Amino acid sequence: DDRKEMLQNGTVDCLIATYSIEDSRTKNFDFSPAYYSDRTSIMVEQSSLIDSIEGLVGRTTGVLKGADTAPKLSAKMMELGLISEKDLKGSSLEYFDTYQDLSTALETGEVDAVCMDGGVARAWMTEDRMILDDTVGTELYGVATQKDSPLSAPVAKSIQTMLDDKTIDTLIDKWD
Repeated sequence: DDRKEMLQNGTVDCLIATYSIEDSRTKNFDFSPAYYSDRTSIMVEQSSLIDSIEGLVGRTTGVLKGADTAPKLSAKMMELGLISEKDLKGSSLEYFDTYQDLSTALETGEVDAVCMDGGVARAWMTEDRMILDDTVGTELYGVATQKDSPLSAPVAKSIQTMLDDKTIDTLIDKWD
């Protein structure tokens, strides 16, 4: 949950875990080539009877503080005509500090849905939950290093080599 700060302050040398390549992040960090693509997903409790993104109108959706899912969800809902840019009252977002907090809020009914990267959503799945078919957006993941770090070029080269020789494809097939 505090991975960005850990990379910034040097506690860790790189981030290799569902950290998407975003313009706002490339200002502060270097990224390897994208090694994985995932979708931004909406997860609900099956008992909510929400079965599509349209069901979020007038409901509360939980998102992680600092993640890019909130603006992506709002943009998708505006694109679909569910809410307007002038009047965002059609949907309510609530921000949480950790994925555990998001999961608990969904379970207790504090929120009606949560929006997060697909891989993270799958990690928090239970038999009482489902991930909606609607795709909010697409995430491209890369290995992040501190800006201009001596590790940036070798990490990028290693990832590119694993992409070229299909090592990453093999790992995705095994673990996805």
